Amino acid sequence: MSVLGALVAFAALLPAPLQETKSAECLADFEQALGTIRTQWSYLEMRRERSGLDLEARAAHARGLLGEVASPQSLHIALTYLVAGLQDGHAWVAVPGVKREGARRWPVSLVQTREGILVGGVSKRIETTLQVGDRLLAVNGRPLLSWVKEAEEMVFASSDLSRRRQALDWIVRATSLESVRLAVLPQGKSKAEQVELPCPPVWTPTPELREVLPEIGARMLEDGIGYLRPGGFSASPGSGWSGAPPEKRDEILADRYAEFHGWMEAVAEAEVLIVDLRGNPGGTDLLGQELAGMLLPQDTTYFRLSARRAFGRWSGPHSHPVRPSDQAPSKASILCLIDERTYSTADNFAVCLRDTHPDVQFIGRPNGAGTGAPRPFVFDATGASIIFCTQRVYGPAGGFIEGHSIRPDHPVLWTREDFLQGRDPDLDLALQLARGRLMSEPE
Repeated sequence: MSVLGALVAFAALLPAPLQETKSAECLADFEQALGTIRTQWSYLEMRRERSGLDLEARAAHARGLLGEVASPQSLHIALTYLVAGLQDGHAWVAVPGVKREGARRWPVSLVQTREGILVGGVSKRIETTLQVGDRLLAVNGRPLLSWVKEAEEMVFASSDLSRRRQALDWIVRATSLESVRLAVLPQGKSKAEQVELPCPPVWTPTPELREVLPEIGARMLEDGIGYLRPGGFSASPGSGWSGAPPEKRDEILADRYAEFHGWMEAVAEAEVLIVDLRGNPGGTDLLGQELAGMLLPQDTTYFRLSARRAFGRWSGPHSHPVRPSDQAPSKASILCLIDERTYSTADNFAVCLRDTHPDVQFIGRPNGAGTGAPRPFVFDATGASIIFCTQRVYGPAGGFIEGHSIRPDHPVLWTREDFLQGRDPDLDLALQLARGRLMSEPE
């Protein structure tokens, strides 16, 4: 049974009286959600042109997922399918009383590599011959890629690589099956093997294959080569950021500002600075602007924002500068590490470097490319809600950031051995390039 089929089957188990009483409300909220997308979403025109989005066709298919008698569960499935089609990574769907995951999960995690999709982790709670690094070929007799493609229709992502990664995470958590039968190609073998695995409760932890990401902070790696990894652009835990009025934000972020300044002092002697944005989920652009102000002149544009005005018109893009810094901007050339989990504020920061820094190159994989002031919309009948972007964000050079990933100057695709042996090919390549830059500089 497919991922979507399992969720639909679960919906059919709901009590009939509940289905009947909620059906009209669910239908009404679905149509209200569709109308809200048409009038409030930032990127409808862009996605029509760039991705060929046919919102009405997707909505027609989503109505079919509601079923003859709509239920909260089928509403959640239909809205998820509808909203996932927007390819807006900040999007989300919630229906009261309905969980996104299934009741169970596969006892493995999955990872994409050059060799294909591999087993990235295996639960210690089961006995199996399955090993980390085995290549997964099929599930319950269906090719794995058919599962993945189906899951990609139900996850929220702004870029293709981000969508693939989220799909691999989601398919293992969206099942009600008691067990799964995996066809795997073990390492070093040429013939596939069948492995039957029990599916534990969805909350059961599964160890992930270790992805080597160095520590958060900054330090000199070698003479002339600095390394900076901010890790994220969020306020400190327990700072009271959530719900704080605008006039309090700088005060709340004061410790993070100071932390950034300390990091830049630690790499002040760097002639080449490796900026590591891999896995950076974003946060607040105040911190992105602060760090950008330590790397770029004070009159540099950080990004441009456009908001919807009355009658659906959009304002002209308004420029927002980097934050002025007491420190002179670093004169180091920059090598920036990115991947599909570089996201939101980190996307804005990366595009700012791309568009304005005179000597920056990118290493890794295309970034998540998602930005645009997400906002929740709650609907009247069931309390269902969806989230999507409500502003348009442009880079300093004027192009959309949403859905337009940075293509690395030096692409890297990790291999099975990189994962298994704990190597970091992104950083290894950055160091190689940095050493080359130092050697090529005149005395």
